Parts: sequence; structure tokens; C-alpha cells
Amino acid sequence: MEEIGIFGGTFNPVHKAHINLAVEAKKEFGLDEVWFMPTLKSPHKDNKYITDINTRMDMIKLALEGYEYLSCSDFELRISSEIDKNYTYYTLQRLKQFYRDINLYFIIGADSLYEIESWKNPDIIMSLATLLVAGREYENKSLSMESMAGKLRSKYSADIRFIDFKEMDISSHTIREMVANNEDASEYLPQKVYNYIKKNNLYKN
Repeated sequence: MEEIGIFGGTFNPVHKAHINLAVEAKKEFGLDEVWFMPTLKSPHKDNKYITDINTRMDMIKLALEGYEYLSCSDFELRISSEIDKNYTYYTLQRLKQFYRDINLYFIIGADSLYEIESWKNPDIIMSLATLLVAGREYENKSLSMESMAGKLRSKYSADIRFIDFKEMDISSHTIREMVANNEDASEYLPQKVYNYIKKNNLYKN
């Protein structure tokens, strides 16, 4: 069996913290590969502000050059016609059907740990994949991350593990704002991604 990390998201754009998290997850949990899987449309976000999927995939491919065990997957794009939205549970189900000899590890941030019960069919998600969680404690949360994980383990028999990762204080949203305001965001982006954004005049509108 191959141990495969699935890193989903809009990646609008992919940045250094995404790459560092994937590398750390691979190292800490002995994953064979990590697949970056950009979603076509997110059930959790306003999709009118999401850049074209092919553009986002181009940036991911540029960012992952030189990493043998990191790759960009078009799997959600290929199955997008099968369902009205790109629900995580459905993606994981189809992955298990396509790839019979893999164990799935779903990489998420702390915010997703707290929100996952509001996702569609969270029981299926946690039955199909080990959750690898990165991120800091949220001050406005009544439960600590470990307590939240304990609740989910008890309720869903979930396998939840924490990635020892010092999160870079940056988000794709902040990077888009910086670019729109003509601020230098190169510190947070792989050089080839930064060059691609500048060349194609992305995030200016």
C-alpha cells in the first residue's frame, strides 16, 4: 500500500507555506507522495473570486518543480461533471475506487478541523482518510485543538494526527491583496509563481 497525502484547496495562489506544509507532512508521516488537488469550485467559498482552474494548476506545477514526491493532480477536475459541487467526501470516495492500493491522508488546517462537521458527510471523510492537521490554536474557540480532535475521534472513530509545523503567517487572500496594491509579495511565493503572476497580470482587478 502506498501512503498518499491529499492536499486540497483553491490554491489561489499556491504559496511557500503550502509547500512547506506538504514537505513536513511527507517527512513526519512517511508519506510516499503528496498530491496537491486544486478544487474547481469550492462549496465553502465565493467562487466568483477564484482564478481559472488551469491558471491555478499552472502555478502549482511551477511551485512543485524539483520535488519528486509532490505533484499537482487534476483528479477533482476530471470528476467535476459527476457531481454539482466538489465535495471532499466524494473526491475521497472516488480516489479509493480509482486507486485501490493507497492509504489516504487528508492534509487540513486548524480551521478545517473545527469546521469539518459542517462539511457534507463528515463521517465518510473521516472513515476514508487519516486527518493530518496543521495550524495554531484559535483564541476564539471554546475547545482546544486536542479537545476538538478528541471529540471527533470519539464520535467518528477518526484517525487525527497533528503536523509539527510552524505556520507561516500568510494567506492566499493576503497575497492577492498585496499584488492588487502593487506591494512586493515575493517573500511568500516560489520565484517561478511570483514571475508567473507578474507576467500574466493576475489579481489586479
